[in-house]
Amino acid sequence: MEQQQDWWVITEAWCGDSAQNLPVIGRLASESGGKINLHIILRDDNPELMDRHHTNGSKSIPKLIAFGKEGNELFTWGPRPELAQQLLLDWKANLNGRSWDDFEKELHTWYAKDKTHSIQKEINGLIHKKIAAY
Repeated sequence: MEQQQDWWVITEAWCGDSAQNLPVIGRLASESGGKINLHIILRDDNPELMDRHHTNGSKSIPKLIAFGKEGNELFTWGPRPELAQQLLLDWKANLNGRSWDDFEKELHTWYAKDKTHSIQKEINGLIHKKIAAY
């Protein structure tokens, strides 16, 4: 990555998806050689920003918004890797007797098995896609 970027992550401390994904986002930023400035933004303190970055009409977090040096929005990511998002959508479409607590166990088991590979692949893909566009 040659261009300086500001990454804003909308999150809250109570969010399980943030607990899984924010450390990866932080690590990507810290290993960027100073090319990424990471800003953590609390969702409940910044409703205007959150309202501009809904996921399917909801205030799902974490939400990563990457900005270029001129303040142009480069890409967004979140609130969870695509495969985890599909697990959630499938659960909502067919609860099949599973409670939210049951689903959360399934989701966090998925995160444990995935070992952050999906989020790394997705964000690296977004970064390289934007680099190719320059």
